[in-house]
Amino acid sequence: MLQPQWPNSIKNALLSCQQQTGLLLIEPAIELSTLSAGWSNQNFKLITCKQQFVLRVNSKQSNAICNRNNEVECWSIAEKAGLAPKLFWVSDDKQYYLSEYLPQPQNKQIQTAQLLNLLNRIKRLPLPTHAITTSDQWRSYFKQITTINNQLLLRKNKAQNAILLALTKTWLQAKDDLLNKKKQIESALTDIESCQIKPQFCHRDLNANNILIKDDQLVCIDFEYACTSHPLFELAAVICSHNFNKAEEASLVRDYLVNNSNLTENAHINLSSACKIFWCFFHCWAVIMMGNTLLSDTNELQGDEKETEKQNDEIEKSFNNYFQICEQYKNKFF
Repeated sequence: MLQPQWPNSIKNALLSCQQQTGLLLIEPAIELSTLSAGWSNQNFKLITCKQQFVLRVNSKQSNAICNRNNEVECWSIAEKAGLAPKLFWVSDDKQYYLSEYLPQPQNKQIQTAQLLNLLNRIKRLPLPTHAITTSDQWRSYFKQITTINNQLLLRKNKAQNAILLALTKTWLQAKDDLLNKKKQIESALTDIESCQIKPQFCHRDLNANNILIKDDQLVCIDFEYACTSHPLFELAAVICSHNFNKAEEASLVRDYLVNNSNLTENAHINLSSACKIFWCFFHCWAVIMMGNTLLSDTNELQGDEKETEKQNDEIEKSFNNYFQICEQYKNKFF
């Protein structure tokens, strides 16, 4: 039974899913609870009498930078290989996903050997349609940041809202701090591109939150940034997002690179540059999400005083979450 306290958008999504898939979602013993929230989207655990699901609600900010058709394609490729939970349903507008819920051990431990196996299985997957080099990714981020900059400057000249003006000033400084490192970024990208022989399927965001355990094997979720891309960047993303000791890192790097036909024999000398570019792209993502948060209402906030205050609070909270990421990781590269 749909609960009256649930948002209408969730109710409508579940009704549409049930109609399109035949899954029995609207039952008397149904429960909906919030899972650990990601940085971009909302995830809910949905319990019915017969099964448990994950309902993901994509945010407007992440929709602005993610190719949802590509994400669904990459998820489907990985699912067919047993490397992702089952994806039951995607709404027509790609706003909602319903997938298999996988219960996890209370103290989930991911071993280096398991990660290596996951990386090796992923690199053998069929190539997704969407392909992008690391240099192209940088150019894409640079273009998005420039577009946001122009839109915010235009609105800044017209805006009267003090909070939005202050946040815009903060964003402009964060943007300048990033773009001032353009030469170093492009030099590192040249290093990385020189060691690739051919691209492969890359998840590009294999942090611990995006890795689950199913039947004693690792699987992955969140394919927002997956595509056909650079093999060394895939390794760098894992190195940067896990707390390996020196021995574990050295073992993973050695075993991943040995006999890797997608990279040159001396690819290891460019791993440091690849790690810097990973943190650079993470920083770009946070700057873009900050900007898109400010642009989520393209008009000057209107309405009564209480409504304006509420909207200000929501925008400021979301903006500050991304700003903290920028501040925390801005010294990880260059």
